[in-house]
Amino acid sequence: MGTRRRIASCFLAILLAAAAVGCAPKRILRDTDATAEEPAAAVDVGQQVVELAKAQIGTPYAFGGSRPEDGFDCSGLVQWAYGRFGVALPRSVDEQVQIGRPVEAADLRPGDLVFFNVHGSATPDHVGIYAEKSRFVHAPKSGDVVRTESLNDAWWRRRWSSSRRVN
Repeated sequence: MGTRRRIASCFLAILLAAAAVGCAPKRILRDTDATAEEPAAAVDVGQQVVELAKAQIGTPYAFGGSRPEDGFDCSGLVQWAYGRFGVALPRSVDEQVQIGRPVEAADLRPGDLVFFNVHGSATPDHVGIYAEKSRFVHAPKSGDVVRTESLNDAWWRRRWSSSRRVN
C-alpha cells in the first residue's frame, strides 16, 4: 500500500473514531442541506451514519449479527451504525419500520432507512441505509457481505416498501 493511501486510511480511521465519540468536525452545510424541518445536526448524523456503514463494506453477513467483529444482518447494521451516534434504534426490521416518520422516495436524505419486501411478505423484511444518488448500504443475505446497491435496480424497485427518517 502506498504512503498516500496509508495516510488517507489513517485519516479516515481517525475521523470515524472522533465521530464515534462526538468530536468530529461538522461539515459545512449548504442552504439546501437542512430545512426548518430538518435541523443541521440531523443532517450531519445521517451523513455520519452513512460513512460509518460504508466503512463496513465487505463485512460478512451474519444472521442476528450486530457488530463488525461478528458480521451483520440488515437490521443489526442499522442499529449498530445509529447507536454509534447515540441514536438507540430497535433491533428488528418489524420494529424499525415503525419508528421515525415516513419520507417519500423523492425526498430521501443520507441516513434515511429504506425498507423492502424481499420474501414476498405483507410487511417489510429488509432494511438498508440511504446513502446518496439513489444508493443504499445494507447487509443483504447469508453468504454475502455489506455492500451498496442502487434503488434504481429493477430487482430492488419491485421490492420497495417504504422509507423512514429517524434522526
